[in-house]
Parts: sequence; structure tokens; C-alpha cells
Amino acid sequence: MYSSTSFKIQIANLCLELCGYNDEDSACLQDLKRIFKHHEVDGDTTAIHRIVVCAFKQFEITPEATLRWVAPCLGVAGILPFRRWRLLANIFSPNKERPKYSGTCDVRCYKDSLRQVNYFIPENSQWRIKHVANEHVTYVFFDGLIDMSDGLPSMLINVLGNLYGCYLIFASCVAVDGQALLFTGDSGIGKTTLCMELMKQGATYIGDDLVLVYLDGEQAMVGSLLFPIKYYANNIYSHKKKSDIVSQLPQRPPLNVPLKSVYHVQRAESANKESHLEPMQKDKMFEIMLKYTNKANTNADGRHFVDTLSYICGSVPCYHLFYGKYDDITPSFFADHDQR
Repeated sequence: MYSSTSFKIQIANLCLELCGYNDEDSACLQDLKRIFKHHEVDGDTTAIHRIVVCAFKQFEITPEATLRWVAPCLGVAGILPFRRWRLLANIFSPNKERPKYSGTCDVRCYKDSLRQVNYFIPENSQWRIKHVANEHVTYVFFDGLIDMSDGLPSMLINVLGNLYGCYLIFASCVAVDGQALLFTGDSGIGKTTLCMELMKQGATYIGDDLVLVYLDGEQAMVGSLLFPIKYYANNIYSHKKKSDIVSQLPQRPPLNVPLKSVYHVQRAESANKESHLEPMQKDKMFEIMLKYTNKANTNADGRHFVDTLSYICGSVPCYHLFYGKYDDITPSFFADHDQR
């Protein structure tokens, strides 16, 4: 019996209902409600999927469960790491260098194929996720001792988004005239600063650090994660701060927008040099987006994930963005280039 305490959120095009297993779980629900507050929707909205928060002691792995996923496979589920390359064989030629991925794996996944159940278990054992495929229900088992913002929200979105064709990538994004500009690049390269500069000039905030990409028919889309924006105080990498920028906006940003173009952000030769764009080959951007795929994409259908990312890179303009002076980065800077 689920408790009467519940709320609904919308992530991209997914409506999820979060509820407790009993009233004792209400504190955990309130914690999640705080994290997802900008995604909350009307209670009358029909939910696609249900998330149930349970006491940690209720979790168990059945004897039939077997190890299903090991190593960071770029969102491609498989038994051994090398299997991911079979899925890419139709995109990369045998002589072409494979994309690099430097992330580390901090989640183990077990699959009980008999009961159609997936288990996601972080190494730190702060919380665990049990997904029952044939019930459209995901159970979250939590010990209640640590803030639920510590990795759980993004892992939930990974697990559930992948079930419905939405994939998390490390990127920042703003919308200009209702279309998304997506910026990939190494951590600390300036993606957040770039988006903040564009927002000062009227661009709409979509996401910082993590966003969802998916397809709506033949249209590539970006789903926003309205979590606090991360920045570095005094430009010192170790001084990472968070700010709930969405609370400071006059209205909630859109939760999904059509993707206009993708940019790989790199620093110009000097901070005083003019910023400029150079076209990028589609397959090169595909490799880069694979590199910046969130490492927790453990439940993705591998072939669909690869096909989706390949389609997105092939359907929109892709560019190198060499980022120099701040004052030459404007919304028209990107619009003018696409019109050439």
C-alpha cells in the first residue's frame, strides 16, 4: 500500500509520480521534492512512471540475479566493455580511432531476467534502485542518513530516462528564440560562464552541467534539468559553488525545447582573442558527445542510444566554438553564423 504523500514532476517529456511506501517515508519525499521543485506539475497530470521511496531494510537481491553491467560503457549496456564497440561498428570504420572515455564506474547493475527486475547499487551503499520493468515502477531504497541530493536525482533520471529514450549528457544549454544551443566541453572550460553571458542578453536557461537529449519523431530535443547551477568562485577550480538560478528567473524555463545546433567549447589562444566558430564534422561531434555521456547510463538499450545520438549529430549543425572575449558572445553571434 502506497502512502497518501506524493507529488508529480515532469522531466523532459516524462511525467513521474514520486510517493512513499508508507507515511514514514515522507521525510525522504520532502527531500526529493526540494531537489525537483522546479519540475513539479499539477497533481491531475497523468504519470508515465511511478517512483516509490522505501526503507533501506526492504531491499534485497534475489538469488537469481546475475551481474549484467560492468565498466563505464558510454550508456551501452553489456557484459564486457568490448561489446560496446560492436554496437558502433556500423558508424566507425575498423581503422578509425575509437572515442576515449576517462570516467570511472561507481554503480553496479544486477539483472533478474526471470522477474524482469534491474537492481542499481552504488558502491557507497547510500541508496539503491530496484526497477520492475513490467510494472512501470521504480523503488528507491534509502538509509535516510545522507542528503538525497548526493547523486540520487541524476541516477534516477539516468535509469528512468533511458527506459523512455532520453539520455543524459554532460553539457550546458540555453534557448534563443525557442531553440536550444547545446554546449559540450571539458569540466571548467567555461560552459557555465558562456551560458550566463547569453542569459544576461535574453537567452533562456535550460540546464547547466547535465541535460537530456532525445527524439520527438524526427526532431532532436533537449530536456532541461533545473538543478542548481555550478560555478567556480574567484575562478578557482576547487572553490565550486551552487546557485539556484531558476528561483531568480521571472518564470520557469521550458522543460523541453527543439535543438538548433551543438557546439564543442574550447578556449581560444588567449582570453583577449575574438571568439569564433568553425564547422565540425558530424562523426567527430558524435565521438565527443559519446565522451560526455553521463557514466551512469547503465540501463540504456545500447543500439537505440547509439542510433539516437548519431541521428542528433547528423540532423543539426555542429561547430567548434573557440571561446575568447566575453563581449563578443551574443545570441546574434550564433544566429548569424547559422544563416551563412
